[in-house]
Amino acid sequence: MLIIPLEGKLSWRHPPVITLLVIAMNCLVFFAFQSGDDRRYMQAFEFYFDSGLAAMELPRYAAHVASETVDAPELEDLQEVNPQALNLFFKMRRDSDFMDALYRGAVISPSDSDYATWQDNRTEFDKRCDKIISYRYALVPAEVRPWMFITNMFLHGGLAHLLGNMVFLWIVGCILESGLGRLLYSFTYILSGLCASGLYFAVHHNSYVPSLGASGAISGLMGALTVLYGLTRIRVFFSTGFYFDYFRMPAALLLPFWLGKELLAFYLMASGGVAYMAHAGGLLGGALLGAVDKLLLTPAGKAFFEETPEDPVPELIEEAMKRFSQLDLAGARNILQKVLAIQPGHAEALGHLFNLEKQEPHTDHFHETARQYLFLLTGRHSDHKKTYEVYKEYINLADRPTLPHQLYTRLAAVFLETGKIDAGKKIIVTLIRHRPTLEALPALLLRLVHALEKQEMSEKAQKYRTLLCQRYPNSQEVRMVLKKQPG
Repeated sequence: MLIIPLEGKLSWRHPPVITLLVIAMNCLVFFAFQSGDDRRYMQAFEFYFDSGLAAMELPRYAAHVASETVDAPELEDLQEVNPQALNLFFKMRRDSDFMDALYRGAVISPSDSDYATWQDNRTEFDKRCDKIISYRYALVPAEVRPWMFITNMFLHGGLAHLLGNMVFLWIVGCILESGLGRLLYSFTYILSGLCASGLYFAVHHNSYVPSLGASGAISGLMGALTVLYGLTRIRVFFSTGFYFDYFRMPAALLLPFWLGKELLAFYLMASGGVAYMAHAGGLLGGALLGAVDKLLLTPAGKAFFEETPEDPVPELIEEAMKRFSQLDLAGARNILQKVLAIQPGHAEALGHLFNLEKQEPHTDHFHETARQYLFLLTGRHSDHKKTYEVYKEYINLADRPTLPHQLYTRLAAVFLETGKIDAGKKIIVTLIRHRPTLEALPALLLRLVHALEKQEMSEKAQKYRTLLCQRYPNSQEVRMVLKKQPG
């Protein structure tokens, strides 16, 4: 079963720089430095078989495990690389006790006639293996070197291994980097990787099997995430292979699930070459680091990991539309007004309320809603084209339109801007007749002149230019007109 947290949103104003950098480093190491590892592995194995080293070691290991599943007659020809011999080699390398005995000289002892040859060939084979990047810099507990605890975190065993880890790093890393900030996030990632390597080394201290990959550090991020979110319910994706879905659950419950899954797989001796103890170490270390991070977080960081209250507006609007379809106008009106109380100026709610009030255009509700809606639309440039449609509906339905003069001036400006010159002109002429002292009128008249000139209506433009000069001779707009006139 696969369970992945999907909380948080990516903001390119504050991009996840560290996560992108770590992904880039992993990809660079894999494609630039590990690109020749297949060739180096093949050269080492060819030497292992061609030198006769396989013929010396594998039969002895076959005898060591003869009580298990090895069929000795099938091991007669060990001079060539073949699947059966390779399978036996990898089984031998995973057998820590046998490998310890081999290097101590307890399997091929100095008293054996071929000891010197074996020792020379084994030394040469180990040198060739040490040239393999994914072996030399992986964590090999029995041959541990200090740098391996860090370098193994940036190595991968194949393209599928790399892609799988980088997808998980992107999902979890983006969430945590946004909440923790780059510095805390960086420390959490590196220290989680060290915790993963540390537990793997403690459990497999005499193992010759290399451990590599970013999954231990990523497990640490997942452990930190469960502690930072705590009992906050987060969105989670899960898949059983043939079925998948999304659900919400307290983040803290993910830690015992993930940890139990790794420990169970380890104790059941699950195959597949997965470093379960590294994952478990990462989860435990990351959880502890998450607790420390929580103490160091700023108030904004703490707020990031708290549950965001669900927006009730979509559900309320849906319920209002349901009431509207059932002709329960009063019920729908009450719900939409509740939305506007929560979010004043909510465009969708005002639009629905306007359509509802159209059913009773003689009421004060209709005029008030039209005023609010038109004020909203005129203030949003993206809604300017829609403004004309709503205005025409209102004018056609209302017995006596009762819009405030400030709104009429905004409507006139919008109509002139969107090419509805006749509608804008009509409002301006009406305002000059009934409210000639309005401060906005000179500017509106000048806009009308420019709009008419743009439409190549020179005569009409001159008519309103003259009107502007006669009505408002001392206005700034008139001075602009006179300045442009020759002479």
